[in-house]
Amino acid sequence: MHQRYLALDALRGLAAIAVMFFHLGLLDDAHRLFSSAYLGVDLFFVLSGFVLARAYDERFARGLGLRSFLAIRLLRLYPTYLVGLTIGIGGYLMFGADPSSFGMVVATASSLLFIPLPVDVIRAEGLFPFNSPTWSLFFELIANGFLAIAFRSLTKRNLLLLVGGSAVGLLLVVGWHGNLYVGWEADTLVAALPRVFFSFFVGVLLARLPVRSVPRFLPEVLFLACVVVLIMPMPEYIRAVWDPVVVLVLFPSAILAISRMQLSAATAAAAQILGTLSYPLYVIHAPFFYLLKNLLTARHAPPPVGLGLIALLMVLPLSYLLGAFFERPVANFLRSRPETGGRA
Repeated sequence: MHQRYLALDALRGLAAIAVMFFHLGLLDDAHRLFSSAYLGVDLFFVLSGFVLARAYDERFARGLGLRSFLAIRLLRLYPTYLVGLTIGIGGYLMFGADPSSFGMVVATASSLLFIPLPVDVIRAEGLFPFNSPTWSLFFELIANGFLAIAFRSLTKRNLLLLVGGSAVGLLLVVGWHGNLYVGWEADTLVAALPRVFFSFFVGVLLARLPVRSVPRFLPEVLFLACVVVLIMPMPEYIRAVWDPVVVLVLFPSAILAISRMQLSAATAAAAQILGTLSYPLYVIHAPFFYLLKNLLTARHAPPPVGLGLIALLMVLPLSYLLGAFFERPVANFLRSRPETGGRA
C-alpha cells in the first residue's frame, strides 16, 4: 500500500479500538467514555468506499463483474470472520446451549451464510447473535454489490445524487431515532441502508476527486478530531445534531485530507500495526468478551474498566497476531489463485 494510506490504516485501527471500548461500556452512562464510538462504523464505511474505489475502479472499467468482485470480498472478509464466529459459537456451547436445539441450528446457519436473523432464537441481541458487529459487514457487502452492478452508471453526477439522497435519508433516520445507533437490530434494520450508502459512496466519490494538496497540518488536526470524537463522552440530548455533523461533515473531510498525509518511519510502523489488528479486532472482540465475561462471572467479574485493561493486554495482541499470521497469509494465498480474480 502506498505510504499515504498508512494514515488511514492508523485511523481504522484506532476506530476499531474505540468500537471495542464502546461495547465494554466504560464508566456510567452520564460520563461514559467512547459513547460516540458506534460512529466508528460510519468511518469504516467511508474508508472502505475510498479504498475500494481506488483499488477497483480500473478493474471494473476493464470488466470485473459482480460475481467475481463479491467473491474477492468474501474471500477477504470470511476467513477471519469465521474465527470470530467460532469463538462466539464456542462461548454459547460452553455455557449450556444445546447444539442440537432449533435456535442454535438456525442461528449457526444464518451466521455461516452471512444472513441476518431478525428474530431472537437464542436470547441474544442483534441480527447476528454470535457476533453482533457482523451486521456492518453484511451491509457493506450490499454496498459492494451495488457498486459492482451500478459502476458504469455511477458518474460523478449520479454519485452526487446517490450521496445526497442517502444524506437526506440519514437525516430522516436521525429525526426518527434521535441518533445513528441503528442497523444492528431488527427494529432498525431498514434504517441502516442510508447510513451505509451515504458513508460508503461518499468514500467512492472522494476517491474519484482530483488529488490536490491540503493546507498544512489540516490532516493532523482532522485525524485528532476523529479520535477525540470517538473517545469523548457525549450526552444523549445532543446526538440528533452531533451524529449527522460527525458523519456528514467531519468524517468525509477527514478521510480526504488524511489520505494525503505522509508519515515518518516511526509513525508508519505504528500505523502498520494498527492497520494489521483493525479487522481481526473488529470481528473477534464481541464474542471474545462474551466468553470472557461468562468465564469470570463465577469468579466475581471485574468492572468494565478492569475488562478494558484485559482488552489491552489480551485482545489487542491477539488481534495483531491474527492479522499478521492468519489474515495476511490467507489473503496472500487466495490472491495467488487465478479463480479469485487477483488482488483482494
